[in-house]
Amino acid sequence: MQARDACAAQDMRLVELDSAAENTEIAKKLDALTNDTDVIIGANDEAVEGTWVWDGGGQFWKGSQFGNAVNGSYVNWIKGSPDNYQNEDCGVITPMTALWADRQCGGIYAYLCEDKTP
Repeated sequence: MQARDACAAQDMRLVELDSAAENTEIAKKLDALTNDTDVIIGANDEAVEGTWVWDGGGQFWKGSQFGNAVNGSYVNWIKGSPDNYQNEDCGVITPMTALWADRQCGGIYAYLCEDKTP
């Protein structure tokens, strides 16, 4: 995935959203910076369908839209997501609503990187 590679080239990773406060703040900043409706975040289930992990490797969701957060992880899926419609394996955030959805990884999206260190 080009976004992941672009982040890695800067010794960064795609963003991991761990709390409602962080999710809201990121969405506000993105909404001010871009007109894009979807921005790639570090969420994906490319390796195993329905096993959602962050770019850093930690699993946070198991299953489809009727699945569950793993170990109390923060999630903010829009109603009906993730649904894997047409093989959607990458997570996005919609800046205007701060909600997440699954999208095809091959699309053209803005993306957000973060420092890899905790």
